[in-house]
Amino acid sequence: RQIVISAAQQGIKSLVWYAEADEGLEKGYLVRLVANSDEVVKYDNGFGRTTWLANEEAQKRFDEEYESLISMYVKPTALEVPVFTDLMTRMRDSAKHGTRLFVIDNMMKLTADQAKALDAQKRIIMELKDFAVRTDSTIVLICHPRKGDGDQSISGALEQENTADTILRFKRGSVGKTPDEFPKHEQGKITAQVICEKIRNGGTMHTMYFEFSQERQANIEIVYLPEIKWSVGATFSRSPQSSTLTSST
Repeated sequence: RQIVISAAQQGIKSLVWYAEADEGLEKGYLVRLVANSDEVVKYDNGFGRTTWLANEEAQKRFDEEYESLISMYVKPTALEVPVFTDLMTRMRDSAKHGTRLFVIDNMMKLTADQAKALDAQKRIIMELKDFAVRTDSTIVLICHPRKGDGDQSISGALEQENTADTILRFKRGSVGKTPDEFPKHEQGKITAQVICEKIRNGGTMHTMYFEFSQERQANIEIVYLPEIKWSVGATFSRSPQSSTLTSST
């Protein structure tokens, strides 16, 4: 969501494909990311849980500034064609209208209707890579790790990791030891760790520590490196090279 919002702020059109989601709910999360603090209202949902909703002013501004740049597509319950065929049709059509960022959530759902899932994943990865190169696009492909303690490798075909230009691996909860230079008063805020394992087209690889904001439903990056000290707030930008980015959640 944060990448999609940041892309829109740079005038980059995106398409987010969901295998299962509520489009209205997802839009609500996006609106909260761009809302001012006084535009987010706190509610009790009636079941003992607190929820936050952006008010009408924030929603109106989102519609005016972002809605034309962000498209969401939820896979229909019933399809007459394979799921991936339907996805590629949507992506090709969107690319013709200027979309250059595609987010796919998630890989497992693309092969649910395939008899040989591993073979299908290999073919899908190759087609996505070819699409990214031909259309000068960036594809964010969300994948899940294997089941088991400590195993964070991506479940399925190795092509998912080998072909990707960038791999971000997310780990929630305990993140183990933080760097000695990391401010102690910030360590208690850490709720997740993100390791960048590969950047094929250049860039800086460093471990990212996140604090999760319930109000925003977003991750705030807490960084401490000797050369940049520490800062709060994450900025995402599009690489000039075409790429396929794979993340495991």
